[in-house]
Amino acid sequence: MSQRILGAPAGSISPGAPVPLQVAVSTTGSVRLGGEPHWVAYRADGTIPPHSYRWLRVLWRSYQCYLEGPGGSQGTDVLTLRVKVGWITRTEVVWLGTEVAVSPITKWPSWCNSHPPQP
Repeated sequence: MSQRILGAPAGSISPGAPVPLQVAVSTTGSVRLGGEPHWVAYRADGTIPPHSYRWLRVLWRSYQCYLEGPGGSQGTDVLTLRVKVGWITRTEVVWLGTEVAVSPITKWPSWCNSHPPQP
C-alpha cells in the first residue's frame, strides 16, 4: 500500500518559531549526483508508492525574536509526521540521529516588539 504524508500533527511547532513546520514529498525518485538529490519536484501532500522511496523537504521557520538572546537556538532530533496507509491514519516519528537547529542571525528588540510572529 502507498503511504501518504499528511504533514505535521496538529499543534506541532517549528523549533525556532511558534508556527507549524511544512513538509513536502518528492513527486518521483531523484537523479543522484555525488549522493545529493537534483532536479526534484515536491508536493505538499505527496504519496510514497510501495517498495520505493521519496525525499522529504522539511521547512522550519526561524523567528529571530522567538529565540532568546544572541547565540540562542532551538532544535530537535525527531520529525513527527501524520501519515495515512490505506484506511489507517497514524503518527510516525522519524529519528534524525542528530539535532537539527535553527538560530537567529540578528535581533532587533524594537522590530520584534512591533512584529509578532505570523502563522
